[in-house]
Amino acid sequence: MSNKRYINDKITLIKDPKLLINNKSFPKFIYEGGDGFECVKFFLEKNEKIRANGGSMNYMSDNITVSTEAGSLFNSVKRFVSGASLFYNIFLNNGTSTEFVQFSGVMPGALSCFYIPKGKKLKITSESYICSTPNLKIHGKAAFGGLLTGYGLFYIIIEAEENSGLVWLASFGKTLEIKLKPSNKIKVDNGTLLALDDDIPFQTGKFGGIKSFFFSGEGIVTNITNNTSENTIIYLDSRSRLGFMEYIRTLTV
Repeated sequence: MSNKRYINDKITLIKDPKLLINNKSFPKFIYEGGDGFECVKFFLEKNEKIRANGGSMNYMSDNITVSTEAGSLFNSVKRFVSGASLFYNIFLNNGTSTEFVQFSGVMPGALSCFYIPKGKKLKITSESYICSTPNLKIHGKAAFGGLLTGYGLFYIIIEAEENSGLVWLASFGKTLEIKLKPSNKIKVDNGTLLALDDDIPFQTGKFGGIKSFFFSGEGIVTNITNNTSENTIIYLDSRSRLGFMEYIRTLTV
């Protein structure tokens, strides 16, 4: 299968790294760690670099150099309160041959690579960002109702302003693709939303009627509507991070 299918104008989940192996615009990478504990390992050529969330590096070769960036103070604070790190690290191959660096998230689960074409923005939830090609812009966006649904005060926006790029996200469990046709709606439980096109709106709402709201165990949910004229895909975790963290808390009481 050709990697040309990803060079288009739509945000795309790249399921097989081999499909991009001949594309010189993006770094070569593989997944390690196995099901439930995936890590992503990059093979950087001379002067090639990758941006990563603070604290996500597991190991790297000696010829990789690291610099730290924050961007504007306002965007840094918005990223921080949304669950990302206050600073990002840039990993650069300063050697003369191929060098490696490996990253992972904190929660158990899988990693997913997303292709973001020029002019598009991917909205992602807190704590999911792992790393990205350095050309992508990262900033925060107010999340109305985010505190009620457990996603924090801001969502993270990954934007391809000038050139297409790749971003790697950590999902709790597997990454699920849900297709929405025009005018279709979906209700998403708290802690399972991973990412979606920034053009797709969503709202916080209650689950069912009054009785269901108080006694169903669902309470507040996220309502997503495809108000565009084309099919769109939203991306979900296959398990709820919030549910898992609540379960952990019950074990420590």
